[in-house]
Amino acid sequence: TAGSNLNVTREYSRVIIQKESTNPNDNNILYVSMTDTSFTGQVIRDRLEKLEAKVNSKNDYCGLIEDPGTYIYAYNNMYVDSTTQCTISNDTVKGRNGYPSVKINIIDYDPNDQPKFTLVLPNTTNFTTVQLISLQIYIDKTITERFGEDDGLKIMLSSDDPYTRSNPPANYIFYILNKDDFVQGWNTIKLKVSDFQTNGHPNLTRISMVNFSMFSDTFNVDKSFWINSIILDQRMTPTILFAFDHLYISKTSATAVNNRDFTYKFPKLYNINTDIPATIFCNDKQTLTNIEMEQLSTICNTYGWELGNYGCNPNADTMTLDDNPRQQYLCVKETRQWIVDNFIPTVNAYGAPFGNLRPVTEPILKNLGFKMAKDGSNKFCSFFSKKDFAIPMHLLANPPGEGSSRPNPYSSTVIKSKIDEIVNTGQCICIYTSNVTRYGDEISAKETEFEDVIRHIVKYKNAGQLQCLTFSDFYDKCTS
Repeated sequence: TAGSNLNVTREYSRVIIQKESTNPNDNNILYVSMTDTSFTGQVIRDRLEKLEAKVNSKNDYCGLIEDPGTYIYAYNNMYVDSTTQCTISNDTVKGRNGYPSVKINIIDYDPNDQPKFTLVLPNTTNFTTVQLISLQIYIDKTITERFGEDDGLKIMLSSDDPYTRSNPPANYIFYILNKDDFVQGWNTIKLKVSDFQTNGHPNLTRISMVNFSMFSDTFNVDKSFWINSIILDQRMTPTILFAFDHLYISKTSATAVNNRDFTYKFPKLYNINTDIPATIFCNDKQTLTNIEMEQLSTICNTYGWELGNYGCNPNADTMTLDDNPRQQYLCVKETRQWIVDNFIPTVNAYGAPFGNLRPVTEPILKNLGFKMAKDGSNKFCSFFSKKDFAIPMHLLANPPGEGSSRPNPYSSTVIKSKIDEIVNTGQCICIYTSNVTRYGDEISAKETEFEDVIRHIVKYKNAGQLQCLTFSDFYDKCTS
């Protein structure tokens, strides 16, 4: 009414109009329902349809993929070219993206021949405009460890007429994946087309098929691997996972003051100038003092780092075999439980001893609750979903030793070039420092090597060109 003082507020989807009154008996609140007409039924329907499509989609999901690229599936497009060496069949158990994968089964060994098979492209493809090609394949170490440094799985992009069914073709560009290019299990291996070599006179504007040939020997007979698809020009947000393999105790006295991990390397990453999270891989046989254990807990709870299970010491040899599943289960369960009892409630990441994740170990780790493991490989991680498990790891280490003429394949120069590559190609790299090798040599990254790499990372990070995550954060961002 005229002269009344009204206070109008909005609470979610209704308007509350309150009249000021000094009489407690006055019914002074009026609730008015309100409809937001800008949010129509059609808008709701459109959003629900998008949600339904997302929920029902059988495509792999990786939350860090910025550009999905173009998928070409092997299903119904793959043909065997050496029927005496291998057979192929469609397999839904190892399928991805809603499509079966093609299972390649090695049936015989011929020293004068190789298993060969061909993926015919649905349409000829102009590879002068394609920069990156990824191969999505499931293969285990029992096969790849028989490969050499110069032979393994040969990939040929051919412009020959596919009806000729010639493998190898006459005109193609090719790349050979060797024993160091694979991790255990699913791989999405990204290659730069510019790194392929040329045979004959291929027409890159009209690539018609992808031919494969594989190195084999008597050990590969009756073994299988799976190819799901090739992917053109897919990109992931460039990402770095920093890892430390267990804790190196370098003391000159009985105190923890001289431990270089706690006094130098760890603070170098979590100080205000770098702010790079890391994952520390440890086990239940660490010779840690109470002070160091308190420091380790502080790092995790204050700076957001995490702890993973280091599968090397004291059971390295046990974890590199394929005939001892019960031993491996008890070993991993014990070391994982020690971390849970002393530091954090969940352990998601596993570090394979000597970068050698075994086929028998993978299901054991998954059953114990591990989400991912780092494994030895020269390639990078370019796609990660709940189907994936292992990612490649790259060592940063000291030179071979004073006076040695051997090159250092793990130097800061090498690691920096790898960081450049993952930024340019859209991939993830796991950088780790290992302080003690199986031979007992101290190879922890010394200050000049370590600091050089950190400066390189910070340069890209400050420019917004890459991100740094723990293993668990990486898994969550990829799969959530």
